[in-house]
Amino acid sequence: MLISFHGTLSGGEQVTWPESVRLAGQAGFSAVEVPLREAHPGGESRTRDLLSEAGVAAGAARLPVEFRADEQTFEEDLATLPQLADFAARIGVRAMGRSIPPSTDLPMALMLPVIHGRLVRCARILAEAGIGLALEFHSPLHLRHARPHEVTGQVS
Repeated sequence: MLISFHGTLSGGEQVTWPESVRLAGQAGFSAVEVPLREAHPGGESRTRDLLSEAGVAAGAARLPVEFRADEQTFEEDLATLPQLADFAARIGVRAMGRSIPPSTDLPMALMLPVIHGRLVRCARILAEAGIGLALEFHSPLHLRHARPHEVTGQVS
């Protein structure tokens, strides 16, 4: 297991991807979370060099697909996932993660099958690249009450 730095640990300041990598190395972390949409344009070679110079490995990455949004947004994001997953695998990412929303605008009986189907599609693409999908159910009270319908039960 790698102890991974996330850019939000920088004290509330927004830091760029390269700054985040340097901070991770300076702070003694063994890895850094990779924001794929920010790292990918720099290319595999530049990303590997950046990680190497800082003495850190690629940690996990946030799933770059908004599976909780409307169908068009989901499909547009999903279309980019194979390329981003291949890039992620080549730089050493082995897992991508996201949280399941604790409340939604749609009743649970309608929303959970949508979320499930979308996550299955994402997981299949990630698996082809050798990357696992990690999910968390993040549900503090204020988020459970943020939308009309609280999500309960299992997404499996």
